[in-house]
Amino acid sequence: MVLIAPPSPKKTPQALRLTVEDVLRLIHAGAFEPEDCFELLDGKIIYMPPIEAPHGESTDKLYEHLFRKVGDTHRIRCQGAIRLNAYSAPQPDFAILQRREGGYGKALPTAKDIYLVIEVSATTQRYDLSKKRDAYARANIPEYWVLDLKKQELHVFRKPWDGTYTEHDTLDKQASVTCSTIPGLKLRVADMM
Repeated sequence: MVLIAPPSPKKTPQALRLTVEDVLRLIHAGAFEPEDCFELLDGKIIYMPPIEAPHGESTDKLYEHLFRKVGDTHRIRCQGAIRLNAYSAPQPDFAILQRREGGYGKALPTAKDIYLVIEVSATTQRYDLSKKRDAYARANIPEYWVLDLKKQELHVFRKPWDGTYTEHDTLDKQASVTCSTIPGLKLRVADMM
């Protein structure tokens, strides 16, 4: 059984760029172990490190705050895949989505469904603040936050334009952040740590 068609023969070596559908076929065929944690970004499978205690605690606390603030009006996706394009389906710690009839059981949320993406970053700051940021900007995700647990700060990216975010603020623990895309969503950075 062929799961992915090989690239056409060429005279030079070439990498195989996977699509979201390719990865879904591989998952359904059992190509990955259940404990494998990975995401697809720009056609590449990126294996993610296991979630350690500080990351898990911040994620739990942030989920509680988000649910109290927007749980009745928006859908909160926690560590689930979102589809940015044919070659990218990252799994951010949080994606705040519009509520939609029938939910998201038949198709992954896409950029048009997303108000805010949040990454809790304990060991992946470089990746979250570069490749993932750029992928979200190219997909026109309107707002992206990176909670840096090592530096105890929050990076806020807004206003994507031509594949990059035009606004970037860095907030310390004492600051509060207000989401520009979700009315009433205001959080203290310290409460997210």
